[in-house]
Amino acid sequence: MIGRARLAPGLMLSLIAGTALAQGVSVPPDCTAYLTVQNRDCTVEHHYLCPSAAGPRLRIDFGQDGPFYMAATDEEGRWMWSQVLPDGEVSRFVDDTDEPVSLTQLLATGENRYSFRETRDGMAIRVTGYDRLTGERAIIDGEELLSTEYAYRMSTPDGQDLVSVSGHEYVSARHRRFFSGVRQFTDPDGQQVTRDSRPVDFVYPGEPGFLGEVPQHGCGALMSSLAQAEAPA
Repeated sequence: MIGRARLAPGLMLSLIAGTALAQGVSVPPDCTAYLTVQNRDCTVEHHYLCPSAAGPRLRIDFGQDGPFYMAATDEEGRWMWSQVLPDGEVSRFVDDTDEPVSLTQLLATGENRYSFRETRDGMAIRVTGYDRLTGERAIIDGEELLSTEYAYRMSTPDGQDLVSVSGHEYVSARHRRFFSGVRQFTDPDGQQVTRDSRPVDFVYPGEPGFLGEVPQHGCGALMSSLAQAEAPA
């Protein structure tokens, strides 16, 4: 589940809308880009391997106006840090309980339950949830993926709910990372937003569109749905 954006209530709608907040972003010098993914929700992801970095798998998300989010994970899919771009909220991994995020466990047993702590601009947050293989396989643009279902909740140390997320997505044993699917965000007031972020195109070095920053799918539909949501009743 660590491939997905972690959303606190104040950020939920802005990130769900795919709002871009920057025009450029740099990566560490030893990072090597190995994959570009075009998604259904008017976003495109660039994936890097960064040997010297904490969280060697780096991802940068682009919307119609440029990059708006970046995050790093380790080889177990454990989230290490993320940032809303260019200078927005920063979240960092603090520590695990005895139930860490583990792609090894998920792929071996079909389920991984986890609990860990993070800080978000100095605020302590507990994240608890699970990922479970459904037993189904998907082939998307020639990429073999395993289908999952998942749910997690973010809460304060005293147990106050911040946001809960559930849905279905994909995990790649080849890349040892998650790719988004259809998910629903629910805030403590019961406000819900559903987003379809399923991948459409997997683009590798040397192929047309590799490291392309312009989303190719769903942009007109996304803007139409947002306009309807914002229209007065």
